[in-house]
Amino acid sequence: MPKKPSSAEKALVQTPIHILNNDCLIHIFEMLTIKDRLNLELVCKRWLSVSILLWKSVHVLDVTDDEMEFQTIKGNRTKINIHLCEKVLRRSAKYLTVVNLTGTKKNENKNLMSEWHRCAFPHYEVYKNVHSLIKSLLLNCKNLEELYVCNCIIRVDDVYLSELLEKNQKIRKLKLIGLELKRQDVLSNLSLKCLEYVVLDCKMEVSNFYGKIHESKKLHTLGLKCNHIDMKQFKSNLPNTLRQLSLYQDCHDIDLKHSIENNQLMNLRVLILDDCHIMENNGLNVIRNHCKELLAVRLRNCHWVSDSEVSCISSLPKLICLDISDNDLSDEALVNLSKNIRVLAAGGNDFTEDMLSSILERSHDLEKLDISYCDVSRHFIKLAIKMIKIRNSNVPLEIGMYQTRVRAQTLTPDLLKITVDQELVINFDQYLNGLF
Repeated sequence: MPKKPSSAEKALVQTPIHILNNDCLIHIFEMLTIKDRLNLELVCKRWLSVSILLWKSVHVLDVTDDEMEFQTIKGNRTKINIHLCEKVLRRSAKYLTVVNLTGTKKNENKNLMSEWHRCAFPHYEVYKNVHSLIKSLLLNCKNLEELYVCNCIIRVDDVYLSELLEKNQKIRKLKLIGLELKRQDVLSNLSLKCLEYVVLDCKMEVSNFYGKIHESKKLHTLGLKCNHIDMKQFKSNLPNTLRQLSLYQDCHDIDLKHSIENNQLMNLRVLILDDCHIMENNGLNVIRNHCKELLAVRLRNCHWVSDSEVSCISSLPKLICLDISDNDLSDEALVNLSKNIRVLAAGGNDFTEDMLSSILERSHDLEKLDISYCDVSRHFIKLAIKMIKIRNSNVPLEIGMYQTRVRAQTLTPDLLKITVDQELVINFDQYLNGLF
């Protein structure tokens, strides 16, 4: 016979929820989704008052967070539920410290460095009606520390955005991508006192911002894909606190030599120059002589670089990550490669199998190697198997061999992974995290 429930168990089952105190209700409500929290406000006045207390603990509004249910899927498209976002803003805006109005990822380039490096500019599905969200933020938010507004179909109101930046004086991280901003002074009221991270990929005039960027005492990351920059201001105003500098295709009028030679970038750890023409005339040699602390360098699709210049960069003593994809380089570029290298993206170049084999033999800490589109054969895999067996560590090695003569997977040891059907995903973040 089934065991009869005790009197305590009967009391527990029969206890109405309204007997619970507010602390118990808050603990229960915290486990609910955003939509459920909004619905429970309609139950009774007491639950409404408890819900108001609950919203005080909401400090992050992130439309990319699946758990917050701001995304709705219609067919093959993922869209942002703007109506739901506005409801949350009305309740929690004054408590928010982080707002991310970036659409969901779509067709992301697998070779981008990582979310942190993406300073990088990933491809996102754009969305409409962000204008009303910016207005709601302006009316209610005053404690923002991080703001990300990326790829909006309609133009964001310059006045609202400018006033929002002026109102929030504690912003540490700012990312504006794919916006068409008409006013030249959108960033003029941005406080630099707390600013640590800035990524700009906008059709906007940013010279006023660079006129005072030297005031920042904490800025460690700067990413640019803007072509409206006064080169003289850029030369003279880079702060020496920078740890990462990322410049992309539209920044071809910038000359970094002045900043480097004046030791403004002596503390740089990460340098990204993608599809740029800004370091010609032995510019990389200047970097080699002045930026001794570099841990990661990315020079993708930079056809102005020579083998000798890349050779100088690749020999940096502390370098652990190097991406030189799609540059038509030859073996000379890797002759002096640092022995500490852990990640090397060398696809799309003219490296011989002998040179790539020598890298395997002398780079005992190598964890990822992308040699897509290079002229290698199965003999290279045999060498990789041999080297992984004589290693003293248990660190795995992953090799990308997309579009090489190797067309099929080969049986390899557990610590060796060969990828032939797609380009290797290079994520620098996991190797640099905590190093600076």
